[in-house]
Amino acid sequence: VHYIYKEYTNNYHVTDLIDNDWECKWVPSTPVFISAQTGTGKNYFVQNILVPAILEYNRKNPDKKESILILSNRVALNRQNKLALVKIIDQHTDRSEQKYAPILNDLIDKKIDDYHDFGAVKISSYHQLFSKNLLSVQNNYSFVIIDECHFFVNDSTFNCDTEKSLDAIIANTKSAVRVYMSATLDDVIYP
Repeated sequence: VHYIYKEYTNNYHVTDLIDNDWECKWVPSTPVFISAQTGTGKNYFVQNILVPAILEYNRKNPDKKESILILSNRVALNRQNKLALVKIIDQHTDRSEQKYAPILNDLIDKKIDDYHDFGAVKISSYHQLFSKNLLSVQNNYSFVIIDECHFFVNDSTFNCDTEKSLDAIIANTKSAVRVYMSATLDDVIYP
């Protein structure tokens, strides 16, 4: 496991520690685990570094498009991710491509929950993973972001699908760099 961990100080954010490692050192055969306290920029890295880089790569290489799957454990977090990411996705896509922010702004919460396909970026909760068929073969992701990965341990006492979900993510995304993120290191690192 390519493991990124740093005790939070005012001087460090996740992007400072990762630098450009994600471009040259992260490979599908080695999962990445980012453990950092809340507010240190785990999602900032995904939203402002990783997603724009993939979208920019796709603009420059239309024949070799890359995609990313972003997963989270709770409905509210999933909505928050979608609303933040559509602005970034819209900024980094060609003018001729569909813009997602106006679409999401016109939807009620339930419809936002159902909307998951943002072109090269797919955003879903773990609970919707199977119903949205996001792990099918045609979704050949370059990166899979597994946010709040402590979900698989913490929720396993009352949710019998956590193991099934984690196993499916691993089995169906072998060609992707899997990035596990959590602020609760002690709950996750051993399992």
